[in-house]
Amino acid sequence: MEPEASKSADTDAMRRLIDCVRLVIPVSGLVFAFLLVMPFNARFVTVTQIDQTAYSVAYTSAGLATILLVAVGVSPIVRIARRGQAGADLRVVRRLAWIAVAAMGLLAISFISVVFLIADEVYHNSLLVLVGILLFIGTIVLTWIVLPVRGRQGDGATEPAGAALRLEEEPPPSPL
Repeated sequence: MEPEASKSADTDAMRRLIDCVRLVIPVSGLVFAFLLVMPFNARFVTVTQIDQTAYSVAYTSAGLATILLVAVGVSPIVRIARRGQAGADLRVVRRLAWIAVAAMGLLAISFISVVFLIADEVYHNSLLVLVGILLFIGTIVLTWIVLPVRGRQGDGATEPAGAALRLEEEPPPSPL
């Protein structure tokens, strides 16, 4: 691949990564905001020690996920301010993609902790709590890991480096 074409492909991969992160940041922020106000609820003082631990895990992991996702979005801004251009290369895109993956892992931990916290508070039944947690874990693993990885392996096409970050089609324009 020619250097100019490679640079263009890397910049395109960076844009697509940033677009994906833009979709996830509001979810992360919403979970974090929900957890931020929870201790101010009058019923929160009656939760058990295990519920307080689940809350702490959920709150901390949601906060860290939000920080990491914002870091991915801020990186091109800092690079532009420092160099006058985004100048994405595959190494930077991959590093930012791994930061986003780490953020998604933390967000998954937060989701599972919130499910535990709510199910334990509502049902007071260990079996229902376990079923709820297993259902969420299974759904997260299936939709966030198995299907995306299988979709890439099943198409039989060989891809150039960094192509996994590129979408097959352009997303439809926003109606707004």
